[in-house]
Amino acid sequence: MSTQQLHLPDGTIAYDLSGPADGRLAVLVHGLGDTRASYRFLAPALAAAGFRVATMDVRGYGDSSLNWPEYSTPAVARDITELVRHLTDRPAVLAGHSFAAGAVAMVAGRNPELVDRLVMLGPAVTHEPMNPFLGTAAKFMTAYVTPWIMYYRSLYPGPKPADFTSYLSDLKASLKRPGRMVPVKRLMASLTPANDADLSLVTAPTAIVMGGKDGDFADPAAEADKIAADLAGPAEVTVLPVSGHYPHADDAKATNSIVVRFLTERRD
Repeated sequence: MSTQQLHLPDGTIAYDLSGPADGRLAVLVHGLGDTRASYRFLAPALAAAGFRVATMDVRGYGDSSLNWPEYSTPAVARDITELVRHLTDRPAVLAGHSFAAGAVAMVAGRNPELVDRLVMLGPAVTHEPMNPFLGTAAKFMTAYVTPWIMYYRSLYPGPKPADFTSYLSDLKASLKRPGRMVPVKRLMASLTPANDADLSLVTAPTAIVMGGKDGDFADPAAEADKIAADLAGPAEVTVLPVSGHYPHADDAKATNSIVVRFLTERRD
């Protein structure tokens, strides 16, 4: 695996590459307040299945540069688009977690020629204006590392990966670096209906994997079904009963199996 930088006009995007050089490209995009390391289980499974896997740090996160003029779903979608164009001239597989499920959907809707299939993990793709209480809580939670890590931990209500303690420690250290909570706060503030993807434009076959105990939704299964119904193309939904908001980490074995099967099965 090698870490590389994609240089764009307003900054640089860090990404790791793994898997065979001639494999079909799969770009994996992490969620809010996380890093590309969140795909530490799924990326090797896809590489072993023959994919050329790029796990990218969202602008302002991890090893990507700071001080971007915009942090939003549309901005991240533009970065994904540029990374795909940089790495391949064939349609790619895109996977996004949480808000990034909306970013990959936006790429597929606006540039269908670039996308072969989509994977949405714990997708948070539609947003409503927050009431004043929740808005204040969100601002506090995304302004400081400690409350963010406490919230992050709460999104694993069931079984946790074996490396959970060390992963949280590494994530906390990453976010404690100067300026690294600013993109989290600004991206959270940008999650409004105006910046949501238009799912009716997405024709690529899509797999949705939702945790049955995902605390971001009142009814996770109903949310997954609604997303599937709003997509223009074929979609399959899997709800993992004991998983939370991070099915690719807290039920990696099941998620890896679902995703690899979906991406490798033949479609006539």
